[in-house]
Amino acid sequence: TRCLAAPEGARHLVLFTYAPGAPLSWEAQGHSHLAGRLAAAIHGVSDSFVSQHSRSCLNLRHLIDDPLAAVRPFCDHRPEDWSRLEEFGGRLRTRLQAAANAGLDWGVCHGNFNAENIHVTNDRQVTVFDFDLSGPGWRVSDFAEIRWDPRDRREMARWDSFLKGYTETRSLSAADVAAVPLFRAAARLFFFGLHAANAARWGAWSMSDRYFDSELRFFRQWETEHPEG
Repeated sequence: TRCLAAPEGARHLVLFTYAPGAPLSWEAQGHSHLAGRLAAAIHGVSDSFVSQHSRSCLNLRHLIDDPLAAVRPFCDHRPEDWSRLEEFGGRLRTRLQAAANAGLDWGVCHGNFNAENIHVTNDRQVTVFDFDLSGPGWRVSDFAEIRWDPRDRREMARWDSFLKGYTETRSLSAADVAAVPLFRAAARLFFFGLHAANAARWGAWSMSDRYFDSELRFFRQWETEHPEG
């Protein structure tokens, strides 16, 4: 690790060990199953892990409240849309709290468990990296990036394969499985807030009206597909 002086302040550079292989593909045969086993292995190994460093807790404040607060300054010219987003966030928070109260597995989470952060070699050796968002949270949040649609047989087959891989190694409650769609919406809101919080460093283009429109469409569609009750 090295710290370099930059016009905007100190920048930290880190050199990581090369991860062999290519990014995992949800479409590739067997990859979903490998990802499920990998997620279970991470959760299993981390059951007894105790960090000496402070990490953000992946709780409702982290997933809902902080992202909304970060997005709010970009909505002065869209008051009606902000109201809709704020109300959606409130409803999602209530549903997540109810799911948590039902009993969800809690422990160390990867925090950004997606195909781009998993490399697979030709002989099916897997490496997962990019743990910068990891921390204690509901384990099912690591399933949020695995996209599936019950109306699409291929996507459901990938999801079933992932669950099979996971449960071959680690048990998973019905409450955790039922909560997956909620955490998919929460993950979308979290990354929306992450872009907003880093707009000064990444560029305000990341919070364009076009991007805002796409996120609002996603939340409206998600709530249509996953009505409360």
